[in-house]
Amino acid sequence: MAKDKTVPVTVLKTLGGQAPSFDLPVSIKKLDGTKVELKIKAKALRKTEWAKCRDERQRAVFEGLQAANKTIQAAAEGETPTYLETAIANLETHGAEASVREGIALDAQMVLKFADGWSLDEPLTAEGLELLEDSFGGSLNEIIGSYDRAIYQGRLGN
Repeated sequence: MAKDKTVPVTVLKTLGGQAPSFDLPVSIKKLDGTKVELKIKAKALRKTEWAKCRDERQRAVFEGLQAANKTIQAAAEGETPTYLETAIANLETHGAEASVREGIALDAQMVLKFADGWSLDEPLTAEGLELLEDSFGGSLNEIIGSYDRAIYQGRLGN
């Protein structure tokens, strides 16, 4: 049997040894295809804490769809609408712009559950995150995805 050639720098001695915060590098793609890096100062939530945050975000989306669903059901006299009918009613009720703004706002609030700061000169706020997403589409999804990989899979620093 081969002997390990590497030696760990530190040894885990307790279950409380996780860093309370860490730098989360995030690569954002611009429309011209170039990539820029943004660093997020992130709190190290436990997997279960982060899963609860994800559930809250999903619940908010479903509650919006549920309101549209009730409108359709009232019009259809009790027939259960399809997911597509619900989604269309949601767009008809709120409009595409309002739906996009609501999604951006929900994602920004989700990022603020784990983010304490960032490498931009502007302070980290919901408005700043919303502007980032509005200017660089997909950036909040990339931040959330990077945090997911760090928390769920330990993919940061490995």
